[in-house]
Amino acid sequence: MADPYVYAGQNRNGSGISASRLAVVAAALTTVADAIGTIAAVKAVREEEISNLEDQKRQNELQQTLSDIQAQIDDLKTQIVMSATSNGTSAPAYSINIESLTISLPPSANQGGDQTGTDLIRIE
Repeated sequence: MADPYVYAGQNRNGSGISASRLAVVAAALTTVADAIGTIAAVKAVREEEISNLEDQKRQNELQQTLSDIQAQIDDLKTQIVMSATSNGTSAPAYSINIESLTISLPPSANQGGDQTGTDLIRIE
């Protein structure tokens, strides 16, 4: 009876690739694939860290801008009070009333373009 796993003209004494050699080749290929997967995961983590740093930088710049705007508003209020007292009137002739300021941030790449309530900064 012929062995179905031996090709015609192949000697049973080892002229073909043995199962143990195939197992070694498979293990080597698996190790290479695992290494590629690990490199891809490290790269993804680095990209996420860079994205987080960029988001923090934008947040800091926005906070500085808001602080500058608040300082300008405070200066204007002081000028109004000084102008009103220099005219001899107890109430200013004009006033500035800002009830709220809403600034919408562009959605970051890792949020998939979805704008949520965390993207809004509101000053009241």
